[in-house]
Amino acid sequence: MTLNSLNKVIEDAEERQYRDPSVKRWLDELKDAVFQAEDLLLEIATEASRRKLQLQLHPNIGKLRNYSTSIVNPFEKQIEPRMQTLVDYLDCLTKKRKQLGLKDGSGALTPAGVKGKVFKRLPELSLINEADIFGRGSDKEKLINILMSPSEGGNGSPVDVIAIVSMGGMGKTTLTRLVYEDKRMIDEFQHRAWVCIFEEFDPVQATKAILKSLDSKIELEQSDDLNPHQRQLKDKLKDKKFFMVLDDVWNRNHAIWDAFRTPFNYGAPGKLESIGRTIVGKCGGLPLAIKTLGSLLGTKPTPQYWDAILKGDIWSLSEDESNIIPSLRLNYHYLPYDIKRYFAFCSIFPKDYLIKKDVLIQLWMAEGLLHYAHTSKSFEEVGNEIFNDLQSRSFFEPLEKNGNCFMMHDLLNDLAKSMMGEFCVQLDAGRVQEISTKARYFSSRGK
Repeated sequence: MTLNSLNKVIEDAEERQYRDPSVKRWLDELKDAVFQAEDLLLEIATEASRRKLQLQLHPNIGKLRNYSTSIVNPFEKQIEPRMQTLVDYLDCLTKKRKQLGLKDGSGALTPAGVKGKVFKRLPELSLINEADIFGRGSDKEKLINILMSPSEGGNGSPVDVIAIVSMGGMGKTTLTRLVYEDKRMIDEFQHRAWVCIFEEFDPVQATKAILKSLDSKIELEQSDDLNPHQRQLKDKLKDKKFFMVLDDVWNRNHAIWDAFRTPFNYGAPGKLESIGRTIVGKCGGLPLAIKTLGSLLGTKPTPQYWDAILKGDIWSLSEDESNIIPSLRLNYHYLPYDIKRYFAFCSIFPKDYLIKKDVLIQLWMAEGLLHYAHTSKSFEEVGNEIFNDLQSRSFFEPLEKNGNCFMMHDLLNDLAKSMMGEFCVQLDAGRVQEISTKARYFSSRGK
């Protein structure tokens, strides 16, 4: 229970450790306590296995124990005070946590993993041969630039609305189809729908048509009440970028439009390009930083997430203070919490070390890291998924396509060592080293 309560402030502590040495010391002490707890649990599990095997080999021992219940087992005698000491240590860390003012984290900024590509529905219209269209190229580009610009609701609404108005036969629908089917629009918007109104604008029927266009399997409410359909549409569009085309709308009743447009206000604003350019500018022109940070941003392409990364305090820490480029440190900070330890473990490898994927997964297994994955998959399958996740975020670079050998860039190696701190020591045969009592892992600089 104590560890669970302390786990809630990890996110805040990991961000503040770069600015506050006392928080860094507290975090190291917590890691040390976790390692001690793991050691105790392993010893208890080993003793339990030993006793079970002993009873299988010598059944009469169990009968003898029934007559000697007053005798305290030596193992229990030495393990109990160690457990109590550890509990006291954790209680002390809890008090320090309150003194440091560490806050519970919501986990809202921690990506849950790379999302699959969203399927884009094309309009149920005949294809356009763009070579047959003349004189609309500049109009098309103008519309696309407006739709993909970082502006947010130039009409005073969170939703940008562009009206194309003219007499019939002037090519309004053709122009809009050119924009709708442009590859840039397909890649940019997570949801797209084309709905033909034809007759009097009915907000209920229009909302139903949009829902069916977005998802042909969706079950629509039978009611003609607008509210349940709008709730469905709101849930579908929430925090998503969307491009909706309402074709052949002639009604000018503002009350009908105001009732219809409410769900669209819950979508995500298109501000990503300008935020992305600002973040790239902070990378100092370093290709590795841009590449790894790009992998991070790609896991959650929403303005809120990107803006939180842009305005994070980690940028304010200079490279001289930590020897780690802020953009790389951000990559570690926004890793899913359970993945961080797998990356930090790689601090055992010297720079330029040839890392074999299957060997690293076996090392994770030997360390017991994969033991905590609550899944029906094998340890090897879980380890493979974790490695692929780290590789997708550019923490590992393959030496050859579909090969088993990988390298870690020197700067990422420094990052791993920085995160592991005094818990990992690389031994150098040529000099005497002072080794911390908290040291958990040892490796040699030999290749």
